[in-house]
Amino acid sequence: MLFTFSRPVDNFGAWFGDLETRVEDATTGPDDGGELAVIKLYAADGTLLAVQQVTPNDQRLVTSDGAGPSDPAFDDDGFGCGDQVQNDDFSSCGNHGTRFLGFSWSSPTVAAMQVIVGDDDHCVEVTSCAGLTEHLSFIGPQMAFDPPQLSFEKLVVNNDGRSLTPADFPLTLTEDPAGAATQTSHFDGDTVVLSSGTTYDVSETAIAGYDLTAVTCLDVNTGLAIATPFVAQNDHDIRCTFTNDDQPLPTTTTVAPSTTLAPSTTAAPTSAPTSTTAPAAETTAPPATDPPATGPPTTVPPATELPVTDALPITGADVGDTAASGLALIVLGAIALLFTWRYKQPHA
Repeated sequence: MLFTFSRPVDNFGAWFGDLETRVEDATTGPDDGGELAVIKLYAADGTLLAVQQVTPNDQRLVTSDGAGPSDPAFDDDGFGCGDQVQNDDFSSCGNHGTRFLGFSWSSPTVAAMQVIVGDDDHCVEVTSCAGLTEHLSFIGPQMAFDPPQLSFEKLVVNNDGRSLTPADFPLTLTEDPAGAATQTSHFDGDTVVLSSGTTYDVSETAIAGYDLTAVTCLDVNTGLAIATPFVAQNDHDIRCTFTNDDQPLPTTTTVAPSTTLAPSTTAAPTSAPTSTTAPAAETTAPPATDPPATGPPTTVPPATELPVTDALPITGADVGDTAASGLALIVLGAIALLFTWRYKQPHA
């Protein structure tokens, strides 16, 4: 009889009827028909985890026909069964009886349990006794506990220029946070088997540039949200989801490099704006004068300003008189210069 579980468990059991089991009688040889029942446990991948023989546990019981033990040799042979009944089997070797069989494993690893019925026939007196007529039944199975599991899920929102992935965020599971506070590190997609009745809490390591916007834990079996810390319970799996949103990237302003002129040694202080070319000053050149004379200064009478009227027309005669007067002044000036030069010559 094979029992399979939808998910590996750590315990299971049931009441089994007519699970015949008996060791061979050493006094009658290897063909006396005795055979122990067997329980086998398997992992999810088919690996055989354990093989356990089922030994008789109901010694010295009365036989099924109501008579007491009639053959002390079989009653006290250590095979754990009562007396032979009607020369074909041994009562109380699981035959005509019920017993509880099961297992308890250290972790949820067992995916299947196989129960193989044994044999209690006494083949020395029965010609056909190879276990061909054995039967097995069970009742009242103890439902296998589904140990709680916690799964981690990480969601990362990158809408402001950053690019981290869920694998970049370490997550932490804390067992018994108010006591020993044992911590283990996990990542997105990890699944952890929890201990029923134990308190747990979850958290994450902060990452620069990201805000933790939400942590939600859900009872997968009921669909209800649960608060943290939480107490793990059999048959209730939990999924905790962490959501992070990236922060905006810092704004970068690019400034073109400027060219700085070497300071002039004669420049004005830097506090005042300077120019490499001084503005030209507006100046009025002095009127040209004749070179100074080397002799005694010549006194020139001041010019007489003549009144100018717009109404007085200029005639040809006036132009001629003015030119003659100017020529006369030039001649007089030349005579004066010649006289001065002559005067300054050395005398023989």
